[in-house]
Amino acid sequence: MYAAKHRGSGVLMYDPALDAASAQTLSLLGELRQAVEQDELRLFLQPKMALGTGAVVGAEALVRWQHPTRAAWCRRCSSSRLPSRPASSAS
Repeated sequence: MYAAKHRGSGVLMYDPALDAASAQTLSLLGELRQAVEQDELRLFLQPKMALGTGAVVGAEALVRWQHPTRAAWCRRCSSSRLPSRPASSAS
């Protein structure tokens, strides 16, 4: 479905090559569920600063996955491979 939408055709013949990442994504999601249960996620706060004054004007929350066999969360395993959820707006 996503491949058809991406190509703008609305219809696409099934090709197993399009599903190459599906097993990897499912595996990654399973590992992420386990990471939550085993307390492998770490929260870091990064200050947001005003360039003009240098004053701290807020903070950004960053979550890092301390995976037991893969070092820290890698760019290859970016969140773009996980199902997206709408970001809540912080005021």
